[in-house]
Amino acid sequence: MSEKMAGDPSVFQETFQSIVQQNIDDFEMEREEAVTDALQQLVAQGVDTRFIVADERAGDVPTLIAELAALAAEPEPERLCDADTERSQLPAVCALLRHMTLDDDVRVPYGRAHEHARQLVAEHGLLDALLELLKGAVDEPALSAELIHTCTKLCVRQEFCEQFAGGGGLHTLLETMRRSPSHTALVGRAFFLIRTLAGCDKVKRAIMDEGAAEVITAALDTLKAKVLVCESAFAAIGALTLRSQENAAALAAADAIPVIVAAMELHLGEPKTQKLACMAVRNMVSRSPELRPVFRELNIEQLINQVLQAHGPKVDAEARAALRDLDCQVTLKEEWTGRGGALTTGRITEPERPDA
Repeated sequence: MSEKMAGDPSVFQETFQSIVQQNIDDFEMEREEAVTDALQQLVAQGVDTRFIVADERAGDVPTLIAELAALAAEPEPERLCDADTERSQLPAVCALLRHMTLDDDVRVPYGRAHEHARQLVAEHGLLDALLELLKGAVDEPALSAELIHTCTKLCVRQEFCEQFAGGGGLHTLLETMRRSPSHTALVGRAFFLIRTLAGCDKVKRAIMDEGAAEVITAALDTLKAKVLVCESAFAAIGALTLRSQENAAALAAADAIPVIVAAMELHLGEPKTQKLACMAVRNMVSRSPELRPVFRELNIEQLINQVLQAHGPKVDAEARAALRDLDCQVTLKEEWTGRGGALTTGRITEPERPDA
């Protein structure tokens, strides 16, 4: 079984539906029998069938979203058992909906992922339904992680980011992080959503107004040994502090600087992590000269130079930019001088003169 088959719920679902349809078309099975046989085949292959939506809702977007909206409301007592059963399938439903936002059709020159995400939000109200579910799942970190991950895939436009924020999403998102600061999947995906939302300047300010600086610092400090969490945290910090002196100051006031440096020190062998960290550091200090000595006192110059030496071109531009904006000694590379010649060798070749 392929690695993707072993770990992607959307592939489980797609394979399941293909087997069911084949059983119906080729073997003339009734749907119930076709479903049972398909599940048995997947179990025999080692697939965790808990992530399979086994009824006819799969692929029916309006029905799926209507059920999400129903689950977001408080269920009536007589529906509690059915609601609990449906709620257990939410991770699989979320995976299916995320699958609809992927550019996975290699037959076309331009994917329609953005358009699909727009339709799910604007025409089907999916973002609002997910947000209501998230509000009711703040004490369920695994489910919250799935809902947050799906929201990230849908916030592809500025107005959608504003819609999430305007619906109370920022408070709910940060509250889930406060309640489950050691849940790796939840915190990592929450950081990715923060990074996405921070692409909208209006929402970027609102995130910090909700007290995000303290939450971000605490979450990163708790999980700084986790590479992927550090990467998502650095990406979020970089987005929040880009062209924002106020946000940089708020993070510094929350003691984020020593936490950032400590996380960098733990992952010196990870070029991607260090690249994102250098971008975050650079954005924090570029418009805030008062923060530069705070970083330098923590030996950030030596640390970044170690990163440069270890990873070279993989981090070169970001590391040198960070050193420059930290007012540290740095040798900037002149990539091109405007003269003709072989750039890869440094040799200058005189142009041939036409015969007189």
